[in-house]
Amino acid sequence: MRQLITRKGKFDFGHRVLNHRKDLNKCCNAHGHTALWELTLSFESQELEFGYIVDFGEIKRQFDGFVQEFLDHGWISNPLDSLLTYFQKESLKCWVMSLNGGEDCNPSCENICKELIYVSMKLFERYPKLRVYELKLYETASSFVTSDLQSLSAQEIANLDSNEIIQGKIREWISKNPVMEYDERKLS
Repeated sequence: MRQLITRKGKFDFGHRVLNHRKDLNKCCNAHGHTALWELTLSFESQELEFGYIVDFGEIKRQFDGFVQEFLDHGWISNPLDSLLTYFQKESLKCWVMSLNGGEDCNPSCENICKELIYVSMKLFERYPKLRVYELKLYETASSFVTSDLQSLSAQEIANLDSNEIIQGKIREWISKNPVMEYDERKLS
């Protein structure tokens, strides 16, 4: 029988939406959000040999740790945003949207959620009994997006798979943060 396990977290980021009508919304201006996320993983309940499938702290250590390292208090940018040059020149924390292969890709809540569901898939593929189920990303307390792996098109996955910057960040994170064993019986 399938069960779901969810961990929540948050991060702060700045962004702007290019080509957004100025008379309808403020999103065309540089602004920030405190985003809340809920990552849900699935597993088969009959596989619980330790009483739980993964420690909540391990989900936090892997996914929230990655988000804090690479996105928290950073600028999430459309690759075509002129502000990106400033952030890169000043060596400031910046995440460049890559769903569209380096083309126009606004850092909307929808697109950020899709990139983060991809990242979570890469981080948790090292845990054979876990599957990424869904990610909810709250841009505000009353507005959120839910993505699962089917939210990504084959082309978007190919674009993210071939992006050396994102792949480098994932490889760096994985090499510094191996899977942690919480069952002391398996440590001897």
